[in-house]
Amino acid sequence: MFLKSVRILNFFYYAIFGSVILKLFKNGLLVALFCHFKTRFKKYFKFFL
Repeated sequence: MFLKSVRILNFFYYAIFGSVILKLFKNGLLVALFCHFKTRFKKYFKFFL
């Protein structure tokens, strides 16, 4: 019984840990994309203006 509860706790720990990492990764990806496109947009705006 004790081992089973530890296993369940382990599962929840990994699930929460995984979701947090995914959130951070998604946010990092969005920030990277935003910065990447921001510099490109600046180039385009310079070209148009």
